Amino acid sequence: MPYLEVELPDDLYREVETRNSPVSELLQDAVQSELHRRTRAAELDVYIAELIAEVGMPNDAKMARAEDLAERIAAYRAGER
Repeated sequence: MPYLEVELPDDLYREVETRNSPVSELLQDAVQSELHRRTRAAELDVYIAELIAEVGMPNDAKMARAEDLAERIAAYRAGER
């Protein structure tokens, strides 16, 4: 397995040391998660571009409706029914 040297800010290093956390495992998980997140974000960008090409950009009224709907869904999930 390749070896990497990584620098951490002092506060993050202290936190890892305080918890006696397995640093190598934490870093592997963090890198894997970030790579996955970036891949999904890139896929989403492609999907949105394809959708805009197919149906066009939403107008202000549709954007406002979508934002309202998103807020209502978030409130529902948070238990603010």
